[in-house]
Formats: sequence, C-alpha cells, structure tokens
Amino acid sequence: MEGKKIRVVIAKIGPDDHYVGMECVAQWLREGGIEVVYLGTNQRVDGVVKAVIEEDADVLGLSFHCRGEIEMTNRVITRLREENAGDVRVIVGGVMPHESVSKLKEIGVSIVFLPGSSMTDIVNCVKTLYAEEKE
Repeated sequence: MEGKKIRVVIAKIGPDDHYVGMECVAQWLREGGIEVVYLGTNQRVDGVVKAVIEEDADVLGLSFHCRGEIEMTNRVITRLREENAGDVRVIVGGVMPHESVSKLKEIGVSIVFLPGSSMTDIVNCVKTLYAEEKE
C-alpha cells in the first residue's frame, strides 16, 4: 500500500452544468499529488458508483450548484453501501444553503466545502481523510 497515490473521483450528478469550480478543485488536487478521475457533469448515481468501484477510489467528490445535494448524496452513499464500497469517503462542495451542511454530515458526508474554500484546505482535508482511513 505504501507509495499508492490517493485516488479521487469527482462528479456532478444531474443536469447542472456549473463545472468551473469542480474543474478547479480537480486541478488543485492534481497539483497536490492526488490522482483525480474527473467524470464531469450530467452524471447518474449508478454511473458514479460504478466509476468509484472500477477506479478503486479512496474519495468521492460531488459538486452541487442547483440544489438536490441532500437527496442525490444520500442516494450515492446508499448505493455505495449496497455495493460494499461504504468505506469510500464522500466529500461535497458547491453552492448550497448552510443548513445543508449538517444534513449532509448526518447522512455520512465527511467534509462539505462551500464557496471560498481554499485550495490548501481542500487538498489537506483529502490527504487527512486518506490518512485516517489507512490507520
């Protein structure tokens, strides 16, 4: 396991074409030495879960801009558990009401990043999640 790069799958579920923030995060993670599988926008829950499993991802990053973050994330986490991939850490970012943060954490999201999150914070949090998973 030593020397393995952290692998993150990044996706946006549904018909939300706001992709710039997601692309920035993907680039920041790459610059931080993290391997990124970028699925892009307009993904479906089952496709994202399948990619996470096929890519042997350590972390799944979901981006939301047009609501639905709680329902869609809950569906993804449920499907990951059904596929015996419930150990994959899920992080969520995007534009959403502050009250969504606590609800997302209740359903199993590790970290939520809102607008203004720094590159350093995002990269360090992903590395910390990976380290905690390996302990």
